[in-house]
Amino acid sequence: MVDNTKPTSQFHPYQPPSATPVSERPETGVSSMLAKAGIDPNRLIEAVKKFDLNNTFGNVREYAR
Repeated sequence: MVDNTKPTSQFHPYQPPSATPVSERPETGVSSMLAKAGIDPNRLIEAVKKFDLNNTFGNVREYAR
């Protein structure tokens, strides 16, 4: 497969020197909505990681039997 795009714009599009860095931009999307509701997105992610789907599906299977 041949990539015919310009090597300078292949992975990172040009941004002017006056552009605001990503780290300084206001939050958008789901993180912004959670922050407005007073929910810390990082704590929510940790809670989801701790959620055990195997155990939950096992309980559902046992109930279905």
